Amino acid sequence: MLAGILIPITFFASVLGIFYFFYTTRNKERMSLIENDKDASIFFKSKKSTDVKRVKTNYTLKIGLLLIGLGVGVVLGNIVAQYSLLVVQTAYISMILIFGGLGLISYYLIEKKNKDKK
Repeated sequence: MLAGILIPITFFASVLGIFYFFYTTRNKERMSLIENDKDASIFFKSKKSTDVKRVKTNYTLKIGLLLIGLGVGVVLGNIVAQYSLLVVQTAYISMILIFGGLGLISYYLIEKKNKDKK
């Protein structure tokens, strides 16, 4: 019973701790750059609005392909679980990870093709 309570608490505490350390470290780095009069342009990809729009579009494509892959993985995980001797959890997890990875690989190939055109 105690494990059922501690696992979610530990998970959320870990996630919050990671975000806290990420933002505090980032803030310290930027403050030290300001104090030393250094150029902070390394934190920004581009100042052009077209480049920012392109980055957002690519991010949307990446997330879209990942979610499509995860959805296909869930459907095929259900099919594999029903028609094979695999354990249900194994079928779902393996199919979700495989097709999520295929979605990310397809994003990489699309981006590589677009960069080769330019």
